[in-house]
Amino acid sequence: MISYLDTSIAVKLYVLEQGTPEARAAVAGSSVVATSRIAYAEAMAVFARKLREREFTSKIYEQVRRDFRRDWDSYFIVEVSQQTVELAGELAKRRRLRGFDAIHLASALQLQRRTNTRLDFFSAGRNLQRAARSEGLEAM
Repeated sequence: MISYLDTSIAVKLYVLEQGTPEARAAVAGSSVVATSRIAYAEAMAVFARKLREREFTSKIYEQVRRDFRRDWDSYFIVEVSQQTVELAGELAKRRRLRGFDAIHLASALQLQRRTNTRLDFFSAGRNLQRAARSEGLEAM
């Protein structure tokens, strides 16, 4: 089974917050964990914001970044191609999604189509979960 993580769920693997146990369980039960290339920049931005807002000490910030970079190579990365951004543009309008949410959904849909394998889509965003279900994905 493939688990596709949007950035909100990927961050929960490294930052203890509501939903962290569920995010970790999703990854533990998957044969493949996938995400979009954009998740790297988004996650690093979240970590930097937590440092700026003093939710992280410098030591915790550096550890979280190290852990994320260490694990990044173990994820199946969906590249952001022209086809992906065009589909994302359509999804943004059809499902009323923000840009990066639309890219995550487009990435997951393309991965499922290419692999013809069941894909579970994980997001903390209710609107994105709804959109993923509407597009035929198992969304959690």
